[in-house]
Amino acid sequence: MKKAMVCLVSLAAAASVMSASTGCVTIKPNTFFQSESSVLSQNSEYSWDVSYSDDSMEESSEEESKDDFWDSVEPVDSVESFYQYFKACIDKRMEEVPVYFVNGFKMAHEEILQMGDFAYIESDTHFSYGDERQITYKITYYPGTRIADAYLSGDKSKLTEEEMTLYDKAVAVAEQAKQEPTQLRKELYIHDYIMNSCEYYTGEMKGEVKRFCTALGVFLDGKANCQGYSDAFYMLGTMCGFKIGKVSGTADDGSGSGGHSWNTIELDGRTYFVDVTWDDEAVETDEDIAYPLYIYFNVPAGILKANHEWNDLYVPETIVQDIDTNYYYCTEEYDKTHFGQYMATCDDALYTIINDIVNDGTKIHYKMIKNDGVSSDYTYVMEKFNTFWESTTTSPIKYMINVETLEDYTFIFFCVTS
Repeated sequence: MKKAMVCLVSLAAAASVMSASTGCVTIKPNTFFQSESSVLSQNSEYSWDVSYSDDSMEESSEEESKDDFWDSVEPVDSVESFYQYFKACIDKRMEEVPVYFVNGFKMAHEEILQMGDFAYIESDTHFSYGDERQITYKITYYPGTRIADAYLSGDKSKLTEEEMTLYDKAVAVAEQAKQEPTQLRKELYIHDYIMNSCEYYTGEMKGEVKRFCTALGVFLDGKANCQGYSDAFYMLGTMCGFKIGKVSGTADDGSGSGGHSWNTIELDGRTYFVDVTWDDEAVETDEDIAYPLYIYFNVPAGILKANHEWNDLYVPETIVQDIDTNYYYCTEEYDKTHFGQYMATCDDALYTIINDIVNDGTKIHYKMIKNDGVSSDYTYVMEKFNTFWESTTTSPIKYMINVETLEDYTFIFFCVTS
């Protein structure tokens, strides 16, 4: 089995270079002052290079204006208040976000970078004294976000040349997706188009945002990491009218846990997780043909928690906990070509597979069953299939089968290879 590897999320590109310093703000004597511009990274911590000033300075109109400005910024003293304030600023696509920390509260860099739909962040510390800090965060948004915003507003004037190239391609894909007859089929078209356009790739993450961390990598280069996949899904989904979000957390593919990025989508007032990266090229046949498993298409939290972790504060309260009819394996839109099928038992699943092969020649099969403690064993499922097949027909068959269990469910992928 080949599963999409856990991608090391930079959490805003994990940059380690320093940016140019900005001008200092004049303040009263006998206070501490710092002017620092630093790029936030996943592993860095706040570093307060505080200098002491004894110089006498007259208050200027400029100083009073800046004091008035910071007095107007709502202070934050908890994760919850910071998140509500910061997310509101990000949703407005503010490029500079002033934050007034009070009561000794501060945010670790990796926590800030999990909160919003942005790719790169710099900080300018204007003031630090005692329990108070005044910091301006400079935000760089993902290309996919900028393109989706331009599409919805009709204003493409701020897009770069590369983004315009991607814009034209994205419009064509979105318009094609809109031709699908249902919301789930539209989403499936987007999901599969991304997988078919791209292969997983990661590389050096230091410095400014790399193309493979964005939708540019997915559609212009054909390679991207999880950030690129999620940026592409956000872009196309938003252009098709869906309410899409991004999630930054961690995921464990069995070899260890690492930073990861995926999406949310709202359908019928409920919110689901979508991880296109982990659905891409999950299984390979002997002919080196890759097939997705679709386990992470509108997956509920109750299943995703088996190998993903996230902060509940940063996802919608409407997130679905258990399977329903919007999940890939439970939708009423199953037709042997689109979507999978939820069966009562392993026997039911295998007999259905055999009947569809014999009667319709169906080659690809996606089944989900309730985990009964034995059907999660690959050898058990394979031997049962062989027994059922031999009792049904004398025709030879060559196939591959993949069995995966997450939480209370077992997923069976079956492919006739000849």
